[in-house]
Amino acid sequence: MSVDDVVVTPHDGFTRVEYVLNGPGAASYEVWWVDEALDQERGRVLPTEGGAVLRVAIGSVPVSGIDVTRDERVDSGSVLSVLAPVALDDVAVGYVDAAARVPVRAFFWPEGHRLVVDLLDEG
Repeated sequence: MSVDDVVVTPHDGFTRVEYVLNGPGAASYEVWWVDEALDQERGRVLPTEGGAVLRVAIGSVPVSGIDVTRDERVDSGSVLSVLAPVALDDVAVGYVDAAARVPVRAFFWPEGHRLVVDLLDEG
């Protein structure tokens, strides 16, 4: 299984970030707020603009079809940008740069291979 793309979609009251997975196998995930985005390979802090950083780790998944050098400015609701996931030791780690720490829910989409991360929009 691999991460092929990251899609950000605004909805009424929340912003959805979807990590599109491809291939056979099973994955696990962990999503939590951290103090800073960290380059997993070099150990350096990655620049962010918002007041909060959400770390998204997807286990047993290499990064394949996605351009890992592509960090995308989004500016959709609470989400300011998405830092592309980088695979290290069978864990793909990406970050969501958010305006503030807001309630989050994460789940695997029941049909198809997608990790869905919903961030409540402020206000």
